[in-house]
Amino acid sequence: MTTFEALVGIQPQQREQSRATYHWFADSSVQALFLRATDLLVLMAATAVAVLSRGVMPFKNGELLPETLILTLLVIAGWIVTLTGFGAYDLRRLRAGAIEYKRVVMASMAAASGLGITCYLLGYEYPRGLFVLLFTIGLSLLLLSRYLRRRTLQSLHRKGRLLTPVVVAGDSQH
Repeated sequence: MTTFEALVGIQPQQREQSRATYHWFADSSVQALFLRATDLLVLMAATAVAVLSRGVMPFKNGELLPETLILTLLVIAGWIVTLTGFGAYDLRRLRAGAIEYKRVVMASMAAASGLGITCYLLGYEYPRGLFVLLFTIGLSLLLLSRYLRRRTLQSLHRKGRLLTPVVVAGDSQH
């Protein structure tokens, strides 16, 4: 029995049972891929809701042109790239509380402002109702999915799953 085990009160047989087992989802590349796929699905759902409910906004609603739908798909791709650029998929910082949400909000605001500025400079009339709904619903769903992901991982950690093994070294005096 080591000094740490004696201080904490872990018996050798308990220590063997409490070791974290490797799970395929614990791999960082799998987590990053899962997070990107979740964000893509969330943004596609937000786009579908925004397209279907754009008539409820008090803006002039014309017909939805095919190039607007293609541009909206490009906006989603750009939004994912912006999230990557702002470090929203950096796994080392995903458990850092409010920083994770801050990165998602900042990247979403950058994507919205980038789309607005680009459309203004090119003189393209992107539907205002679609713009407002897309970024409002999209940001809300992104934050909700991140929150649910964090709660799920916390629940799994409490059950002893997906834990990261840690080696504690040093003297008990430090």
